[in-house]
Amino acid sequence: MVVLDEGFDDIVIDGTAVHVGAGASLPVVARRTAAAGLCGFEWAVGVPGSIGGAVTHERGRTRGRHGRCGA
Repeated sequence: MVVLDEGFDDIVIDGTAVHVGAGASLPVVARRTAAAGLCGFEWAVGVPGSIGGAVTHERGRTRGRHGRCGA
């Protein structure tokens, strides 16, 4: 039996590095990264689902590598 409990929705922003668990919500990650002054993931603010689902189903691929920063 496998028991999953905590840590799958963690979001840790360390400078320009973002460490995100697969269960983290796309809109929450988008808002937090924008609030931290990071760009390139704003497109995900209105997309329901999780990071794990987005990676699995290649969300954002039309924008190239899940978004780009213009800076």
